[in-house]
Amino acid sequence: MLKVLVVEDDKYLNKLLSDHLLNMEMEIVSSLDGQDAWNKLQEAQAVGKGFQLIVLDMLLPRLMGAELLTKINNQSEFDGLRRIAISGVYKSEDDINQIKMLHRVEAYLTKPFDLEHLSSTILQKEIDTSPNQSFKNGYLNEFNIERVFYRIYSQGLTGCLRLIYEEQHRRVFFLNGHPISADSSSVGENFGESLVKLAFITKEKREEASREMVKAGLHFGEMLVRMKAISKDDLFRALRKHTYQLLVNVFLTRQGRFEFENLHEIPAHLPRIEFNPFLLMLSAQEKLISVEALASLANIHMDAFPVRQSRYLQLLPLLRLETPALEALKGFHSKTSLRSLLKGLASNQRMAILRVLYLFEDISLVGWSSEPTKEKEAVASNEVDFSEIFEEGKQAGLKASEDQIFSRYMDTLNQDFFQILNVEAEASNKEIDAAYREARARFHPDSFEGGGSGQSRRILDDILERLDRAYTTLSEPSSRKEYAQTLKRLSADSAADSKRYLQAQDFFREAVKLLSAEKFAEAKQGFEKAFLTWRAGIEYRLYAEYCQLRIKLGENSPQFDIQKNLHKYKEMASNYRQSEVGFLLAGHLYRVAENYEEARSCYTKALELNSQSADVQNALTSLARESGSKIEWRKKFSVAKPYLKKAAVYIVLLGSTIGLISQKNQFMKPDLTVREIDAKDYQSILPILNIRKKEDMAKLELEGDALKDIPDPVFRSKCLQILAQIESSGVNRLYFIERGKGLKGFCSHEQSKRY
Repeated sequence: MLKVLVVEDDKYLNKLLSDHLLNMEMEIVSSLDGQDAWNKLQEAQAVGKGFQLIVLDMLLPRLMGAELLTKINNQSEFDGLRRIAISGVYKSEDDINQIKMLHRVEAYLTKPFDLEHLSSTILQKEIDTSPNQSFKNGYLNEFNIERVFYRIYSQGLTGCLRLIYEEQHRRVFFLNGHPISADSSSVGENFGESLVKLAFITKEKREEASREMVKAGLHFGEMLVRMKAISKDDLFRALRKHTYQLLVNVFLTRQGRFEFENLHEIPAHLPRIEFNPFLLMLSAQEKLISVEALASLANIHMDAFPVRQSRYLQLLPLLRLETPALEALKGFHSKTSLRSLLKGLASNQRMAILRVLYLFEDISLVGWSSEPTKEKEAVASNEVDFSEIFEEGKQAGLKASEDQIFSRYMDTLNQDFFQILNVEAEASNKEIDAAYREARARFHPDSFEGGGSGQSRRILDDILERLDRAYTTLSEPSSRKEYAQTLKRLSADSAADSKRYLQAQDFFREAVKLLSAEKFAEAKQGFEKAFLTWRAGIEYRLYAEYCQLRIKLGENSPQFDIQKNLHKYKEMASNYRQSEVGFLLAGHLYRVAENYEEARSCYTKALELNSQSADVQNALTSLARESGSKIEWRKKFSVAKPYLKKAAVYIVLLGSTIGLISQKNQFMKPDLTVREIDAKDYQSILPILNIRKKEDMAKLELEGDALKDIPDPVFRSKCLQILAQIESSGVNRLYFIERGKGLKGFCSHEQSKRY
């Protein structure tokens, strides 16, 4: 068995490389910096168990790759050690030849590279990868999106995944198997809309920046910073949140086709913010599958035994599970039933485990057998333990350095080659040489405390690579001239696109005004104009169809099948799950048709897609009042139900009340451990008068009848908002007490109840 030392400071790439080589039945030891790698080389050699191969990055903290190779070359006991170097910075042929000659490197792989390329280099033979290419084009109803992402991850691919459904197009860019950037043609998924939803800017600032960027020839983010509408640090945080939500939305769309294209390099203007694909899948799964549905699915396999694939254990450290759930899943083997696994665990741990198993089943890492099966011992014994590496948190000393790196990154993100080198188009070669050397020194890892790590190190590599390409392009007159012409053409195309989008938005705003006045025919024409101007704006089409149905509902034509057409519209909304707009409008339509249950269902789904939407919350609240008044007469008839049924209801209520009183009394019992929490931070969510905390639970006192007109889904949404803010105080259970009314609600992450 080949013994390999993998030295790579990017923890995600390190794990990807290690897992891949483990699956090739090699013995793997991993290291995140040059000094640690040198220590491990010496220790293994001293006990007679030396390494046969080292795979190392050239840019490493503590001890650079070149320095480590020099140490290796200076000691004769390492003469038989094979050396494979990898780098995302030193890519020129001269650099590669010099490194190979000076450091006796047998192969040099430039990032990004496919894992199969690494395999063939180590084995020194070509590997047939044709069976693995079948997933690169297909339909999502035949090859689900989770399996697509998993294949890209497991092969460490770099490229662009295009997802096409009707007029809507999304692109996801991958680097070494990890999603790093995404964009969408949808109006509801553009960066400006996200900034408004995330409360970084107002709608007015978004519109102003959209218009000014066209005049100034700047990107949207650059324009906002110039207007001082947002800081560079906030822009980076907003960009990360926007990309994360866009990536989660990718998993919510289950229809359409996909195409994957391998790329040798990622386009320079794209941000490179690395995301964990498996956490994205779990986040999307929570939106798609309720706790109740998950429990029902689990019942199918409750007495079954798992059949685990080799990567099962390797991926667990990436999922950020709490210790009880992580340890339980590690010990879940082929002789343990699912029922035995879940026995004795807390409800939140059981749900976390079921979500992981559902995901692993989806990507074919877990199968099920009615009988215990024999499992290969190698699955567990060869596992490299990365659990500590993936713990959250940064070293305090590196925080300021990383913030500085992110700030400089935002400066360079949308710059062309002239701008990143800070030279004029007519600059001489001498001026370009000087600017290149100065810029490279400014962005070199050594100029930052700690040299950067993880995400920040990848960002520096990205900037250094762009500096190299800028220098290579601008140093040669013919390539500089060609590049300048390309810039001019791209600028003209971008300006034309921006103008079309702004014109569509103007049509849309006017149509919304007409819709508010219930001028449905005129509003429909306005929305159709917007859609024809910007066909990627699926929202415009949803509004146009909504207006058409409102016209038909107003005509009361007997030939018009109301339920059939409303169901068709609801299906259309289901295919556009990245925004709450479709379900919100569907809810309005069902409400007009006085089908309150369907209206409530649509509003609830809209709220699940955007729990912060005031429009959806208001719609649910007003629906509760409206439907309540129209069906009040039905409640009066319930008095005439058989007395035995009434008695049974009273008995159940009495039992519940006794339990609640006991629970309330236990909570309300005076205790010196009870402390006050400032209620001001939560009053924008609910009219809270005061908050008292004891251990992991808190009592929230509200004004009388504060919860009366709030529908259950809205109550649940507000509960989760409060929990998200109050969790830092160690609270995970909330009790809602209305002044003069008593206990009216309970909430945790798993459930909520109204009393």
